[in-house]
Amino acid sequence: MKFSTLLFAYPFRSKEVRAIFEHMTLAEVRAIRRFTIRQSAVWGLITAPVIAIYLQAHARLFPGEGSFWQHLLTSLIIASLIGVLAGNQARKVARRMLCDTEFAREKGITPETLKLYSWEE
Repeated sequence: MKFSTLLFAYPFRSKEVRAIFEHMTLAEVRAIRRFTIRQSAVWGLITAPVIAIYLQAHARLFPGEGSFWQHLLTSLIIASLIGVLAGNQARKVARRMLCDTEFAREKGITPETLKLYSWEE
C-alpha cells in the first residue's frame, strides 16, 4: 500500500475499498483529503454552536441546576447525534468519491454496488 493512502488503511474496510485506495493517483488522494478536511470543519462549526446554545439555554432557564457531569453527558449526546447524521452523509459521499476514481471506473464499480466495510461482503 502506498504511503499516501496509509491513512485510509482501516482494518474493517472491504477488499474493494482497499483495492481502490491502493490504485489511487496522488491527485485523487489530495481531492479526498481536501474534501474530508472541509467536511470536518463544517460539522465542527455546526456542533460547537449547537452545544453552546444548549448550555446557554439551560443556564438561563434553570439557573444553578445541573452539575458539570450532567451538562457534559448531554453535550456528548448532542455531539453523538450530530455525528450520526454526519456519518450517514459521509458514507454516501465516500461511495460516490471512491467510485469516481479511475480504477473504480475501469472495474465498473458503482456507488450502489460498492461495499465500504468487510462485514457487508
